[in-house]
Amino acid sequence: MADTESHDLDRLARVAAHFDGTDELPWILAAGAISQVYKHMSAIALGVLSEFDLTMPRFEVLALLDQNGGAMSISELKRATLIHPPMMTYTMDWLGKRGFAERVHDRVDRRSIILHITDHGRETVAEVQEALSNVHYGLSWVDRNDAQAATDAMSALLVARSEEGA
Repeated sequence: MADTESHDLDRLARVAAHFDGTDELPWILAAGAISQVYKHMSAIALGVLSEFDLTMPRFEVLALLDQNGGAMSISELKRATLIHPPMMTYTMDWLGKRGFAERVHDRVDRRSIILHITDHGRETVAEVQEALSNVHYGLSWVDRNDAQAATDAMSALLVARSEEGA
C-alpha cells in the first residue's frame, strides 16, 4: 500500500475514533472517504489533462460539445457544467483562441451565442478520452467490480439528492 493510501486510511481511522458513538459518524466517514478518493482521482486526471494543456472545466465543455452534436448554447453549457459565468466566458475565450471551439450567434435569436466544437476540438477530445481511459479516468487503482460498486453507491446518493430536492 502506498504511503498516501495508508495516510488516508489512518486519517479516516482517527476521525472514526474521534467521532465514535456519535450519530453523525457514518456521514463524516462517507464525506471524508469521497473527498479523499476525489483528490486522488483528480490528481491523476489533471495530470493527463495537463499534457493537452487542458483543465477540467475546459475539457468538460469540449466533451459536452462533442457529445451533444457539436454545439450548445452558452446557457445550456452553464446549466450542464455549473461553471460560474465569468469562468465560462474565460473558458470559451481560451478554447476559441486555441482553435478548439468557436462562438457563433444563434440564427434565430442573435442575442444568444452558440459554442461549436471544431475538428481540432473533436480530435483533442478523442485523444484525451483515450489517455484518460488508459488511467481508468483517474481511478487507476480500482478494478472493474469495485468501479461498478462505486457507481452504484454514488448513483444511489445522486438519486437520494434528487428526491430530496423534489
